[in-house]
Amino acid sequence: VARHLERCHMLISSKSTVLHYGLDLEGLMCLDGCNMDTRGEEDPIILWNARLDEDKDPGTFLDLLHQIHRKASFKLVILGEDLTYGQKWYARLQHEYGNRILYM
Repeated sequence: VARHLERCHMLISSKSTVLHYGLDLEGLMCLDGCNMDTRGEEDPIILWNARLDEDKDPGTFLDLLHQIHRKASFKLVILGEDLTYGQKWYARLQHEYGNRILYM
């Protein structure tokens, strides 16, 4: 059985490629110690283009917005639908960043 599994693994892996979901933005993060002063310039736009559902982790997105908010001004565009009961993510975004939202 082990030999059969090994052959299957080799066959599948020789015809497969891993496509990583999303982007690795680690190298772009500069929330501590870099100049994010955007005064005098147009505010950058932050886009959320996924469902506002737990598997997409909108809580981490909100945490990141809180960190950015302390350092820079920005605008938001929210494209994904909120499938949660009572649309809790829409409500939180609207409450915390309503004046920054260009489209929801």
